[in-house]
Amino acid sequence: MSRPPPPPPSDAPPDPSVHEARLEAVLESVSDGFYALDAEWRYVVFNRAAEAYFRVSRDRLLGRVIWDVFPQGRGTRFERHCRAAMDKGETRTLETPSALRPDRIVEVRTAPMRGGGISVSLTDVTERRLAEDAVKAALARSEAILESISDAFYAVDGEWRFTYVNRVAETWWGRTRDELLGRSIWDMFPESVDTPSFHAHLKSARTRRVVRAEFVSLVLDRWIDVSIFPTDTGLSVYFRDITERKLTEERQRLLVNELNHRVKNALATVQAIAAQSLRGDEVPAEVRTRFTERLMALARANDVLVAGNWQGAALAAIAAQVASPYADDGQAARFSIEGPAVQLSANAATAMALALHELATNAAKYGALSWPEGRVELTWRIDGEGEDQRFRLTWREAGGPVVTPPDRTGFGTRLIERGLAGELRGAVAMDFAPTGLVCTLSAPLGEALSAS
Repeated sequence: MSRPPPPPPSDAPPDPSVHEARLEAVLESVSDGFYALDAEWRYVVFNRAAEAYFRVSRDRLLGRVIWDVFPQGRGTRFERHCRAAMDKGETRTLETPSALRPDRIVEVRTAPMRGGGISVSLTDVTERRLAEDAVKAALARSEAILESISDAFYAVDGEWRFTYVNRVAETWWGRTRDELLGRSIWDMFPESVDTPSFHAHLKSARTRRVVRAEFVSLVLDRWIDVSIFPTDTGLSVYFRDITERKLTEERQRLLVNELNHRVKNALATVQAIAAQSLRGDEVPAEVRTRFTERLMALARANDVLVAGNWQGAALAAIAAQVASPYADDGQAARFSIEGPAVQLSANAATAMALALHELATNAAKYGALSWPEGRVELTWRIDGEGEDQRFRLTWREAGGPVVTPPDRTGFGTRLIERGLAGELRGAVAMDFAPTGLVCTLSAPLGEALSAS
């Protein structure tokens, strides 16, 4: 079924009442307050949003002069703003505290109307202004902090342009922030391109992760410590001069190396003196051998401490040194080591190395390691939580000859029971079971012994 043809166009003029109805519908639907004043300052339009904001019915206002209804508006910026629109025909925007609701901030827009009068629309911007003021205050506080710190600080945007430079950075670079802001960091410091600093910046920007690095700055010709933080708009960068620290560390390395050299010389001297002093038939060969072995164990402990710059040593490293002589000829499986990461102080590391050496030497001569089928298990663990944590170490031999308790306590046993236990403030138990020696150590965690 075909549609009827459209009606022919009418030559009649549009109905003004239809236009006014549409305009009124629009004004009633907007969220902004709106009203219109005629040339005599009388209300001629007042929409629903304005009624809600001013808490007054339009029926009480229409046809009345604004200054008679709201005299508190006289002499204010709002009145001057409205008169400029009325008298000069200017369209204007004003942000001001509301004369009727002083706790609120409004954005007022006035425009002249054809035929006289003005239209006024207003938006409550209180929350927006409070949020903006809070952001400004936070930025001001942040800027005050960044200007007071001893670190240099700067920020760059996604195009590598400086957006902030603090006073310390200005001083170190010898450039004012006015020279730098808005300029690319790589244009201002071209010597930094393709350097560790350059690549650290690229890495943080690419991965969106914090990057920390230490290197010699070609700009400052100094060692610097840099921390680079990705932000929503670019990167924030802190850096500090660590040249003195690096020089101190180098001096410390030289001193430690000298100390290591002197310790080794001292051990060699003691060994030479012992060889001369213990020469002859009056000293049993076994005594000379045990003394030399103990000196060598002390030397190996020293090597482990040297690797840690005399800050202590890992128990696993000490145990590996002790077990290394028994790893030849495929015997590594006979000496098993297992335990979590544990760190010993320098003194505790030395005591532990000597104690384990005594146990290993005894096992090789009289215990499990003296038989092909024998084996040693060295294990340790951390028990408990918090301040109640304790370290427990077990040396267990098996597969060796039948063990009988010694008739007397030898030097090695005293070294373990008194020296190691005393250094760690713990307790040692020696169980000479027929199936193999079991030595256990229990000690609290603390400065000498810590879980790492």
